[in-house]
Amino acid sequence: MKIQKKIQSFCKENQFDLANKSILVATSGGVDSMILIDILSKIDSIKKIGIAHCNFSLRGEESNQDEEFVKKYANQNNISFHSIKFNTKQLAEERQKSIQLIARELRYDFFEEISQQYHYDFVATAHHLSDSLETSIYHLTKGTGIAGIRGILPKRKIFKKSQTPIIRPLLCLTKEEIRNYAIQNGLKWREDASNQTEKYKRNFIRHQIIPRLKEINPDTEKTFLDTSQRLRSMENLLQFHVNQFEKTILMQEDKSNLIQVSEIKKLIEPLLIISDFLKKKGFTYKQAKQIIEQLENSDQKEENETKNFISKSHILYTSKNEWILVSQKKIINDDKEFLIDINFNEKCIFQNEENKIKLTLKKCNPKEVDFKSEAMYLDFDKLDSSLLLRKWKNGDKFIPLGMKNKKNVGDFLTDLKIPIYQRSFVYVLLSKNEISWVGIIEQNKAKGLRIGNNFKLNKFTKNAVKVD
Repeated sequence: MKIQKKIQSFCKENQFDLANKSILVATSGGVDSMILIDILSKIDSIKKIGIAHCNFSLRGEESNQDEEFVKKYANQNNISFHSIKFNTKQLAEERQKSIQLIARELRYDFFEEISQQYHYDFVATAHHLSDSLETSIYHLTKGTGIAGIRGILPKRKIFKKSQTPIIRPLLCLTKEEIRNYAIQNGLKWREDASNQTEKYKRNFIRHQIIPRLKEINPDTEKTFLDTSQRLRSMENLLQFHVNQFEKTILMQEDKSNLIQVSEIKKLIEPLLIISDFLKKKGFTYKQAKQIIEQLENSDQKEENETKNFISKSHILYTSKNEWILVSQKKIINDDKEFLIDINFNEKCIFQNEENKIKLTLKKCNPKEVDFKSEAMYLDFDKLDSSLLLRKWKNGDKFIPLGMKNKKNVGDFLTDLKIPIYQRSFVYVLLSKNEISWVGIIEQNKAKGLRIGNNFKLNKFTKNAVKVD
């Protein structure tokens, strides 16, 4: 009863009261999960309990015996049983991932599916205090921040679709307490021989490092529980400041985040805030350090000098006065070319829904031209009957309106101070391989930047075409 009350108290302290809840318990058949299912079964206030077991087929017949053992326990105790079998090694090879990573993904996908299908409020795993300490030490040796050294969270949401939280009720108990409970209550469990081999880093920490730490402090695990709680509070405080940063400093500009460098310099600990913010966007701590170091040396940078930092999901463009963060999903990286036939009487609308490209060409009388509008006008009779629309490329040159000599499109964009990220949306319209129009097409909206000088209207122009 003492351990049950300890667990119930721990759960309430961490905002997941078990009363009147349906709980799906991840059960491998090992001592930890068998203790968890036993303790939860004895808490009368819990509405319903179910068992979820994954057979990863990694230990031959032993894996099948584990499944039969858990199934038999569920039947004997009238507990709902859900199981699934995977060919984990084959799936790891097919998806080119480690066995540990693929097993984790398969396990949690299965738990999510069952929790949704049978309406469980929580999914409980048997992680305990000793696991949490091992995790902290492991991360500490690899290099980490607060989230790494605070250990395993008592409650978190990790499922892709479901809002069902994962809970760890045993995080208040050490491995020793769990084994003592199992022996005292005559519980049976399955042993996994791989837990004893020290070829796995976590097992080495468990069998070699933690026992040495206990020579210094026999209550190492219990003192870590207090430390973990303090670190979680620090993590919450950091997250508050990161959220404030996002609310007050980030400014939306189209589909990107514009960040003023002057505001970043006001932060008390810019590296701490920025690294945590950028971590969500896929950037490493090493990249964050390089970004902040560049910020500290920004006085030495040229006004238009830009440096890019790339993660798997985002690109950060940094300059002396501002940063622009862009999702790579928003950047169209293709070399498609589109032919536009201008043999039309009044109006032609070119639209490509897949690439969100839209360009309108409309014939008009030169006397009706409105040069105050954002639209640009070309001499229709100087154009070929078939125009080519494509993204600009390095090396593209044209004669901008009002100039006599050719200019690199890249240099032209620099002169206009077009941000690096926005250059991904710059298109050129060519007539017989000569650029007649340069503009930005984004989200089905076109904005002309300049026409080619050879296509300008003059006193001899009979037909004009409006491009917007």
